[in-house]
Amino acid sequence: DSPMAERRPMSEEDGRCWPHPALTVTRLQPFRAACLILWLSCCGIPQPSEAGASAYVMLEELAGELDDGCFIEIGSDRGEGSTKFLSDLANRTNRCFYSVDFSVEGYENALATCGSCAYQDMGERWLGMSFEAVSNYSRIALAYLDNYDWTYPWTTEMAYKKQQHVDYASSGLKLSNQKSQEIHLQQAILVERLCSERCFILFDDTWPSASLKHHSGKGGRALSFLLSHGFEIIQQSAPNELSYLGYVLVRRLAEEERPRGSEHREEDDDDDEEEGLDGSIDLQVVRPEEGSLIHGDVLTMDVRLSGVRAGEHSLVFYDEMVERMRVNHWEDMQLSCEEGGNPEDRQKIQPRCYREFPLVMYGVRAGRRLFLLEIIDRKHRSVTNVSRTLTFHPASPEL
Repeated sequence: DSPMAERRPMSEEDGRCWPHPALTVTRLQPFRAACLILWLSCCGIPQPSEAGASAYVMLEELAGELDDGCFIEIGSDRGEGSTKFLSDLANRTNRCFYSVDFSVEGYENALATCGSCAYQDMGERWLGMSFEAVSNYSRIALAYLDNYDWTYPWTTEMAYKKQQHVDYASSGLKLSNQKSQEIHLQQAILVERLCSERCFILFDDTWPSASLKHHSGKGGRALSFLLSHGFEIIQQSAPNELSYLGYVLVRRLAEEERPRGSEHREEDDDDDEEEGLDGSIDLQVVRPEEGSLIHGDVLTMDVRLSGVRAGEHSLVFYDEMVERMRVNHWEDMQLSCEEGGNPEDRQKIQPRCYREFPLVMYGVRAGRRLFLLEIIDRKHRSVTNVSRTLTFHPASPEL
């Protein structure tokens, strides 16, 4: 499915998938009922391995808007299909296409897909030393930057991630998120110098903060550079979208379209706090208690938050350290305030205000499970977190 379309949970029936009605209502009326429903059955929300990197499919819709020039892909695909998609799109629009990957696996996959389009090299080195020669000094009309793997918290102990560390080390590279951002920044600087007047650049594994003014993931630092050098954001994943489905698409503005002094404005860090909030962040799970035994496959977790601000904070919900949901539409949730018992105290002390709502999760598997709720700020720094280890029993207790 196109990443621009609404993502809906699915259930199996005759080989087809249907939206779950409870979550569909929640999407239509976010938080107004103060109930967030997660449908996590066998095929409810895509796992990272299932979802894959598919943001590139939106580029089909942009074919008519592209300048003359080449397509480049830094980070050849490993089964998700981006190399074939871009190669086919380039052929249909009579353009040159190049796919570059440092690994033998990526290079061989591209070689099998598009033959002479494949190059084995570090993307930034190839852009700086080889692109102009192999393209006969063409310009870049479209760049898809999806390389130097990003490590999500729940993948650190997985076998494939440990193998990635070995593979990178064997090539003299260190696999880290900081290095991933540095490499994508270097590539973005080179693409900016080599691209056409209105070129497009797509980043995968990149997502916006709740305020939409900061980005994290592979392209976090690269976007800060591009937005200060005449680029604008055309499309990006929603701030409450799962991070591993994140993407950002930018386009270079023609010189005459750029505002004067197109330096990217950093937002004021002294944002006004919401009325009734004292600035300190508090996150509580009211129920269930730590170590509770739950019969059945439904989790209802009552959450209480205070101090969060719209555009500043997001709540990230993890099940066994796999990110399941992001919550940041605080303006849609009712704010309640506690009043002190002494009238004189009420005038001196600002009342403590909070938001309380239930997280409801269906289809929880039997056994002992770890759930983590974490508040992050607009720069994706952890502010506070709380966890619950719960045991689920498949059958209801006997009456």
